[in-house]
Amino acid sequence: MVGSEYLWPGRFHERLLVSTHQYAGLVRDWVISIGLEPGSYGTEHGLSTDVQEFNPTPIINELRGEIESWRALPNPTQWQITPVTAQLLKHWRALQADDTQPIRPFFCQLEAVETAIWLAEVAPKSGKRGRHYTEYLRQANDSANPDLFRVALKLATGADKTAVMAMLIACQAISIAQSQQPQLHQGLPDCRAGHHDP
Repeated sequence: MVGSEYLWPGRFHERLLVSTHQYAGLVRDWVISIGLEPGSYGTEHGLSTDVQEFNPTPIINELRGEIESWRALPNPTQWQITPVTAQLLKHWRALQADDTQPIRPFFCQLEAVETAIWLAEVAPKSGKRGRHYTEYLRQANDSANPDLFRVALKLATGADKTAVMAMLIACQAISIAQSQQPQLHQGLPDCRAGHHDP
């Protein structure tokens, strides 16, 4: 089997990829070809099976809309984030948009980082709109494990989640380093979300 037989050009890049719908069709065909019932493997009725129900969690798409609107703000002073975070976002967005760069973040990686930043820095400043998401996360954490608050970002296989973690760690580490060495960064606030020295 040749992998390129199952790949199609993407909407945004000329790289070959498989859409979710195309992948579902391939899985269905493979399941049938080995004599199994497709309805038991999430191929007949969307992604739900007899054992597991697919739940698209509408709040995720709502949050994506918030991130898209926020991302479209042209002026970094409108982003409601710290200067360090703004510098890193500008850098990563420029890399992602530059086709001449041999290594650049995938859109999904940048979207995941932007989501984490929005939830940590923008949502707390966004009134009722931001509380909608932070309250949802708090309730989900309380029902799953009330002693450990966490936020999970889901990326597809092959999306290089390690790069996302590295970007988030860089943002946190640079912010902490800046806050611990104020003599090197006079006049700039501590960039940890929600904390500013006078």
